[in-house]
Amino acid sequence: MARLLIVDDEQQMIDLLKVIFKSSSYELYSAANGREAIDIINNVDIDLVLLDIMMPEMNGLTMLKTLRESGETAGVIIVSALGETDQIVQGLQAGADDYVTKPFEPGELSARTEAVLRRRGIPAALMNTHIGDLTIDRERREVKVGSYALKLTNKEYLLLDTMIARPGGVFTRDELLDQIWTPGEERTDRSVDAHIKNIREKFRKAGLEQNYIETVWGVGYRVKDDPL
Repeated sequence: MARLLIVDDEQQMIDLLKVIFKSSSYELYSAANGREAIDIINNVDIDLVLLDIMMPEMNGLTMLKTLRESGETAGVIIVSALGETDQIVQGLQAGADDYVTKPFEPGELSARTEAVLRRRGIPAALMNTHIGDLTIDRERREVKVGSYALKLTNKEYLLLDTMIARPGGVFTRDELLDQIWTPGEERTDRSVDAHIKNIREKFRKAGLEQNYIETVWGVGYRVKDDPL
């Protein structure tokens, strides 16, 4: 399991990145500035850092240069609102493996993260999970029924990915809301129910007749590990 360190001074961004990566079996750490991040890296074998630039105490570029000068080889992807060409070049020259500008598409950031880890010979996560005729391909961020790729919204994908990572395990509605909805987003129990209903309907239209997502009455939902 790869260890990811999120470094950003905005808690909302940290929460968003945790939502994106939590369901993909990464071990996640976070820091609010460069000094905190270096302390974590000195004590934990971090595989990849998602690094903001504009932060108090120690900004991202200073932190990155400090890491590289000390011989630290962890992968680094800068995730910043600074998107001018010279700023991107400066970040890459400082030792970043990649550079993603905010706002970003979650699927693209996830794919770039996996690509950096692959180049470093580190298994990013379990790329594919198969349950019956259902396959989730995390590298492509794609869910298939047989060879047919489902068209899922981001929330639908995250719900399914979260539950399928623990087949047979029961997830309460509150647990799913906390893991997938970001702080400040409008959310109710009905939000989860509506998305589950949509996923089931897409399964049905794709010819998936078995009940893969089971309702656990009074509790929540689970993906059955033996959907018969």
